[in-house]
Amino acid sequence: MSVKFLKLTEKTRRLLLVIIALLLGMYFLYTVRIVLPLFILAFVLAYLLNPLVTSLEKRGFARSLAILIIYVSVLGVIFLGAAYVFPIIAKEIDKFSQMLPALVMQIQEALNSFYENYQRVQIPESLRQVIDDTINSIEQFLIASLDAVAEKALGILSGLIIILISPILAFYILKDKTHLGERIMELFPIAFRRELSNLWQEIDRVLTKFIRGHLLIAFLVGLMMAIGFSIIGLPFAILLGIIVGIFDLIPYFGPILGILPAIVIALLEYPVKAVYVLLLMILVQQIETNILSPKILGESVGLHPLTVIFVVLAGGHLFGLLGLLLAVPFTAVARIVINYWVDRVVS
Repeated sequence: MSVKFLKLTEKTRRLLLVIIALLLGMYFLYTVRIVLPLFILAFVLAYLLNPLVTSLEKRGFARSLAILIIYVSVLGVIFLGAAYVFPIIAKEIDKFSQMLPALVMQIQEALNSFYENYQRVQIPESLRQVIDDTINSIEQFLIASLDAVAEKALGILSGLIIILISPILAFYILKDKTHLGERIMELFPIAFRRELSNLWQEIDRVLTKFIRGHLLIAFLVGLMMAIGFSIIGLPFAILLGIIVGIFDLIPYFGPILGILPAIVIALLEYPVKAVYVLLLMILVQQIETNILSPKILGESVGLHPLTVIFVVLAGGHLFGLLGLLLAVPFTAVARIVINYWVDRVVS
């Protein structure tokens, strides 16, 4: 086996080693996926704040002082926003948690009413069995959702820990950015460092477009939806707007998943409002597709829609919500790296 490997051309050996390294790296990331959200959020924060830190550094500030100034400024903005917005959100969350059992009971009553009505209709026995199984599955899901409320509290606690610790990690990433970059470059032969620098510039372009652009668009979409929900008189308008904004980060499926809670609440309160919610979603999606995305994102990340759908589904299956959010940027970066090695190693 080793003799055959040695007989391969140098370019082929290097390509095989790169593929093996990528596969081992992906396996390693999968095994440590529990701690990934903490470091991913830290790197995203560092990536978002780095341009501001660099700008202050060019003005003569020491890098550590520049980071401290940006942190204090960002925290100041957060505290000012929290003083006005957070109490409203906390009130909506508390009200929603108190109403959740009643909402679930309403849904169960609606399903039971539907079940009683459809029993009077002449339906083939095979189709009736399918409907019965579906109704039972929905009822079991609703009951399970109530049982999971206490468990979700632990998930919220761990999420708060991640949010609190990640800025600390981001501080060290920002502080030692140049040193970390140099240490990473030292892992590669000198002959490849210039090409790797060019490769990173292309990756940086894609990540900048995706991370900063999509976060801005998701914020604007969530804001428009929250304002729209308030106008049509939907309860929990701010909370539902935040949910829509977060899910908008997921390509294709995100807007559909994000709007479902609003539609359910609208149907339970006043069915006509569900139509208003759908019309609002269509309007905001048109604004996002035809105005926001072309202005902010420009070109796409270069992936075919079928590829995007596949990697989003695969990422969600393997890593849950984190996989849904990171599948597209990860695939876009992998595409750049693979194209680079194919052009320079195989060609």
